[in-house]
Amino acid sequence: MKKILSLTLTILLSHTVLAQSVDTYIFKVENGKTYSPLTTSTNLTSGFVWDNESIKVPLGFTANIGGKTTNHFSFSLAFGLTAASDTIGIVNSFLVYGADLIDRGILTSTPSSPVRYVVSGSAPNRIFKLEYFNAGFFQELDNYHTNSDSVNFQVWLYETSNIVEFRYGTSKISHASEYFDGAAPAPLIGYFKNFKLGTIDCDKLYHLTGIASVPTLDSTTDISDIIPTLSSPPVSGTVYRFIPKSIAASIGEIDITQQLNIYPTIATTKLNIDYNSNDQAFAELLNLSGQLIDKRIQVNKGRNEINVSGLPSGNYLIRVSNTEGNGVFKFVKQ
Repeated sequence: MKKILSLTLTILLSHTVLAQSVDTYIFKVENGKTYSPLTTSTNLTSGFVWDNESIKVPLGFTANIGGKTTNHFSFSLAFGLTAASDTIGIVNSFLVYGADLIDRGILTSTPSSPVRYVVSGSAPNRIFKLEYFNAGFFQELDNYHTNSDSVNFQVWLYETSNIVEFRYGTSKISHASEYFDGAAPAPLIGYFKNFKLGTIDCDKLYHLTGIASVPTLDSTTDISDIIPTLSSPPVSGTVYRFIPKSIAASIGEIDITQQLNIYPTIATTKLNIDYNSNDQAFAELLNLSGQLIDKRIQVNKGRNEINVSGLPSGNYLIRVSNTEGNGVFKFVKQ
């Protein structure tokens, strides 16, 4: 069974928003959006049944991905990995759907899962859109000799603002624990900072964990180990947005994490929340699956203390919300 890059690598309210920091980006999620398959587009896989081929796609404009400029996306068809290239083999990469994907026509030798793109709009506000339509899973073919399951998703890149979006459509997933290599039955989704192509290494991987509709952003510098993933794949209508911090304020996007300082990360009796805003806020304690384990607690400007002495030892999340969004942080209770 092949491995990806050698790596052991519900629709809520339509305006659900969660904001967290990702390197040079603010990460947000929106649920209940309409997913529209690309119609007038260029089919990158026309005429062949794809499996593990690599493709380089022109964007139609120059973009900035985490500080690296590029005019194309390079990715492995089997992995949905988009990347900004440079001259020394180090890229900043978005991981849209970490699974071993294949063309569903592989049993009949008839192409059935087009990977396609289109550039819409006019300069300087064009949008590059890339879609995996009706893609299948290698493990289903390998283990069951069928190709019944499927997934649909897109990645959008906006000219000028350099916002990146992952948009998820309908899927059928019957054997999730076999399709995904992470710690849970869901695809690895996130952002690689300075991925080194020659050594399969990176400075940091920012990856999504917890509930797909309200995910938590985690990070690791070791991508050789099993990596925590979402508890289930994102449902149709889920949109993950990566907004460059350099333009966030100008388009009305606020990184609420910049208003907060939560410490210590390893707590025994209390957590401190330093909150730098007059906007009313509330804190919630959650388990790693995103389930509420205590009542909402009001957070005021200045220093706030939350008693965690009654929690069993383990890993937890604290989510602080105000009218601008949410910030989610992980801590350990000893």
